[in-house]
Amino acid sequence: CQVLSQLCKCKIAKSVKISPLNYSYCSPEVLLRRKFTARSDVWCFGVFLWEVWNLGATPYLSILDERSPESIQAFVDFICQPNSKKLSLSHDEDINKVIAQCQLITPKSRITPHQVQQIP
Repeated sequence: CQVLSQLCKCKIAKSVKISPLNYSYCSPEVLLRRKFTARSDVWCFGVFLWEVWNLGATPYLSILDERSPESIQAFVDFICQPNSKKLSLSHDEDINKVIAQCQLITPKSRITPHQVQQIP
């Protein structure tokens, strides 16, 4: 506890502010209602998986500028459309399927965290 209390006294710990949401990782329910659940984490995992498979590329780079309110609103509208093409990889169909299961619009339709763990 003493080490932890010393860490809290440093200027960096006191100066760090809570960052805003990283919109590109947010599920529709998080974007619309700030509702965080295990299923919204699965959505986020799908975006993370896409990013890893694309060697650190920024997801939704062509449609999202987080500094522009208009761009953020357009992104929210895009993500919340049931038939919009979300993230995909052209070269690996197995990963595409997992990402697609993570990025279903309705949270109850998404793969569960347990099912993610069971993927071979």
